[in-house]
Amino acid sequence: MKFSSKTKLKDIMEAEEFQPFGRFLFPSGFLNPEPSMKVEDMGRLMPWHTEIHEEETLTVLRYMDRQVQEGKPLFFDIYSEEEKKEDPTRRDTGLFYFPGVEGAPAAVLAPGGGFVYVGAMQDSFPLAISLSEKGIHAFSLQYRTVSAHAACEDMARAVAFLFQKSQELGIDMRGYSLWGSSAGARLAAYLGETGPSAFGEPVSEKPAAVIMQYTGYGEAGPHDVPAFACVGDLDGIADWRIMKERIRKLRQYGIPAAIHVYHGLRHGFGLGLGTPAEGWEKEAAAFWKEQRNRMAELYMERRKHYEV
Repeated sequence: MKFSSKTKLKDIMEAEEFQPFGRFLFPSGFLNPEPSMKVEDMGRLMPWHTEIHEEETLTVLRYMDRQVQEGKPLFFDIYSEEEKKEDPTRRDTGLFYFPGVEGAPAAVLAPGGGFVYVGAMQDSFPLAISLSEKGIHAFSLQYRTVSAHAACEDMARAVAFLFQKSQELGIDMRGYSLWGSSAGARLAAYLGETGPSAFGEPVSEKPAAVIMQYTGYGEAGPHDVPAFACVGDLDGIADWRIMKERIRKLRQYGIPAAIHVYHGLRHGFGLGLGTPAEGWEKEAAAFWKEQRNRMAELYMERRKHYEV
């Protein structure tokens, strides 16, 4: 399928090659795509997102189209048919896959949308491609918006699913990371504190790092994992001061934490192309790598201790 700024969203969502996940490509439920809406109109579906670029969206669509044409896996169900019958809202979930190199670590990404829509085309799809280009296995979570708890269950299930599929997909789940934007950042923070097991999954291992974009979540405790945060100083939804205070609290507990506040940016800037935030994901990935290395060093120290 050929894509341009004039391509209708409905045609993309209903394209045969994008089934059964086409309905998740653009936000729906809160503001539904009208039949006449085109790629250039996508921003109307995401009122809490800014810095939306048509070419970025087209890059994502072309990437996905290539993956499908080459017969590569792009989307996974995370719940069984029985589980979906038990709770029909689970049909609104899944995991988009942007592969890295064999044996590389995994990052699970949760886009924002205020728990009323999932803004993956702005938040997590472009980010996932960027991480994939760096060799990282990136997974964009399509989660339920019925409640924050249900969304946390979906993220926990996604992590458990990847642990189960790690050998098949050639990914290293040791020291995995959770990334989130706005509402999605809250999910990442919740699971960073508790681990997936708190939401009914047989995985107790916490992420090596949580990467948080523009969220008003400020809670922090001694059981949290290292965190990297970024936000704009003109964000009218997620106050940068709240994010900065959370980072300060984490540091008080001796937990590695970093924050970047970008001048002139509002909420939902995604990769921030052409803004002071451009390239933030590289710094976040470097922070995560530091935490993975730190975990490996601690493991070796403990192993030496027990061997002695």
